[in-house]
Amino acid sequence: MNSEQTQARAKTRIAGRKMAKELLSLVDECNQSDQHFMAAMIQEFARTAGMILEAKRELTPDPKPLPFERLRHMEIPFGKYHGQILDAVPLNYLDWLCQEQEEFLGFLRPYLSHPALKDHIRDYDRK
Repeated sequence: MNSEQTQARAKTRIAGRKMAKELLSLVDECNQSDQHFMAAMIQEFARTAGMILEAKRELTPDPKPLPFERLRHMEIPFGKYHGQILDAVPLNYLDWLCQEQEEFLGFLRPYLSHPALKDHIRDYDRK
Protein backbone atom coordinates (compact mmCIF):
# COMPACT_ATOMS: atom_id res chain seq x y z
CA MET A 1 0.00 0.00 0.00
CA ASN A 2 1.49 3.36 -0.99
CA SER A 3 1.45 6.49 1.19
CA GLU A 4 -1.48 8.00 -0.74
CA GLN A 5 -3.60 4.90 -0.07
CA THR A 6 -2.52 4.89 3.57
CA GLN A 7 -3.56 8.52 3.99
CA ALA A 8 -6.90 7.90 2.28
CA ARG A 9 -7.50 4.88 4.50
CA ALA A 10 -6.70 6.88 7.63
CA LYS A 11 -9.05 9.70 6.57
CA THR A 12 -11.83 7.18 5.93
CA ARG A 13 -11.37 5.58 9.35
CA ILE A 14 -11.35 8.95 11.10
CA ALA A 15 -14.50 10.04 9.26
CA GLY A 16 -16.17 6.75 10.17
CA ARG A 17 -15.34 7.18 13.83
CA LYS A 18 -16.67 10.75 13.80
CA MET A 19 -19.93 9.55 12.21
CA ALA A 20 -20.30 6.79 14.78
CA LYS A 21 -19.72 9.20 17.68
CA GLU A 22 -22.28 11.64 16.27
CA LEU A 23 -24.86 8.89 15.86
CA LEU A 24 -24.23 7.46 19.32
CA SER A 25 -24.56 10.92 20.87
CA LEU A 26 -28.15 11.01 19.62
CA VAL A 27 -29.06 7.96 21.68
CA ASP A 28 -29.69 8.79 25.31
CA GLU A 29 -31.72 7.05 27.96
CA CYS A 30 -35.01 8.78 27.14
CA ASN A 31 -34.77 7.92 23.44
CA GLN A 32 -34.03 4.24 24.05
CA SER A 33 -37.63 3.58 25.06
CA ASP A 34 -38.99 5.12 21.84
CA GLN A 35 -39.27 2.21 19.40
CA HIS A 36 -39.72 4.44 16.33
CA PHE A 37 -36.65 6.47 17.22
CA MET A 38 -34.56 3.33 17.80
CA ALA A 39 -35.73 1.81 14.49
CA ALA A 40 -34.71 5.01 12.71
CA MET A 41 -31.34 4.93 14.48
CA ILE A 42 -30.73 1.32 13.45
CA GLN A 43 -31.57 2.23 9.87
CA GLU A 44 -29.20 5.22 10.02
CA PHE A 45 -26.43 3.07 11.53
CA ALA A 46 -26.90 0.55 8.71
CA ARG A 47 -26.81 3.32 6.09
CA THR A 48 -23.68 4.82 7.62
CA ALA A 49 -22.01 1.43 7.88
CA GLY A 50 -22.83 0.86 4.22
CA MET A 51 -21.14 4.16 3.31
CA ILE A 52 -18.05 3.22 5.31
CA LEU A 53 -17.88 -0.24 3.76
CA GLU A 54 -18.27 1.25 0.29
CA ALA A 55 -15.39 3.66 0.95
CA LYS A 56 -13.31 0.75 2.23
CA ARG A 57 -14.09 -1.28 -0.90
CA GLU A 58 -12.95 1.62 -3.07
CA LEU A 59 -9.61 1.70 -1.25
CA THR A 60 -9.07 -2.05 -1.32
CA PRO A 61 -8.25 -3.38 -4.77
CA ASP A 62 -9.75 -6.72 -5.70
CA PRO A 63 -7.08 -9.41 -5.47
CA LYS A 64 -8.06 -10.92 -8.78
CA PRO A 65 -11.44 -10.28 -10.38
CA LEU A 66 -13.38 -13.21 -11.75
CA PRO A 67 -13.16 -13.51 -15.53
CA PHE A 68 -16.00 -11.71 -17.31
CA GLU A 69 -16.90 -14.84 -19.28
CA ARG A 70 -17.49 -16.71 -16.03
CA LEU A 71 -19.47 -13.87 -14.45
CA ARG A 72 -21.75 -13.31 -17.42
CA HIS A 73 -22.80 -16.97 -17.40
CA MET A 74 -23.70 -17.14 -13.70
CA GLU A 75 -27.37 -17.90 -13.08
CA ILE A 76 -29.79 -15.88 -10.98
CA PRO A 77 -30.79 -18.26 -8.13
CA PHE A 78 -34.19 -16.70 -7.31
CA GLY A 79 -36.85 -14.20 -8.29
CA LYS A 80 -38.32 -13.08 -11.57
CA TYR A 81 -35.30 -14.18 -13.62
CA HIS A 82 -34.60 -17.42 -11.71
CA GLY A 83 -32.33 -19.73 -13.70
CA GLN A 84 -31.35 -17.13 -16.31
CA ILE A 85 -27.73 -16.11 -16.85
CA LEU A 86 -26.67 -12.56 -15.98
CA ASP A 87 -26.18 -11.68 -19.63
CA ALA A 88 -29.87 -12.37 -20.29
CA VAL A 89 -31.16 -10.20 -17.42
CA PRO A 90 -31.89 -6.48 -17.98
CA LEU A 91 -29.29 -4.25 -16.33
CA ASN A 92 -31.97 -2.10 -14.67
CA TYR A 93 -33.26 -5.22 -12.88
CA LEU A 94 -29.74 -6.11 -11.70
CA ASP A 95 -29.25 -2.56 -10.44
CA TRP A 96 -32.60 -2.66 -8.64
CA LEU A 97 -31.72 -6.04 -7.14
CA CYS A 98 -28.44 -4.69 -5.74
CA GLN A 99 -30.17 -1.70 -4.16
CA GLU A 100 -32.93 -3.84 -2.64
CA GLN A 101 -30.50 -6.37 -1.23
CA GLU A 102 -28.34 -3.67 0.36
CA GLU A 103 -31.38 -2.17 2.06
CA PHE A 104 -32.61 -5.59 3.19
CA LEU A 105 -29.19 -6.51 4.59
CA GLY A 106 -29.22 -3.23 6.51
CA PHE A 107 -32.23 -4.55 8.44
CA LEU A 108 -31.25 -8.22 8.48
CA ARG A 109 -27.84 -7.78 10.13
CA PRO A 110 -29.17 -5.90 13.20
CA TYR A 111 -32.05 -8.36 13.48
CA LEU A 112 -29.77 -11.39 13.46
CA SER A 113 -27.40 -9.86 15.99
CA HIS A 114 -30.11 -8.57 18.35
CA PRO A 115 -30.04 -10.19 21.82
CA ALA A 116 -33.85 -10.50 21.85
CA LEU A 117 -33.69 -12.89 18.90
CA LYS A 118 -32.55 -15.74 21.16
CA ASP A 119 -35.69 -15.36 23.31
CA HIS A 120 -37.83 -15.12 20.19
CA ILE A 121 -36.37 -18.37 18.82
CA ARG A 122 -36.93 -20.14 22.13
CA ASP A 123 -40.57 -18.95 22.20
CA TYR A 124 -41.05 -20.07 18.58
CA ASP A 125 -39.57 -23.51 19.28
CA ARG A 126 -42.05 -24.02 22.13
CA LYS A 127 -45.05 -23.63 19.82
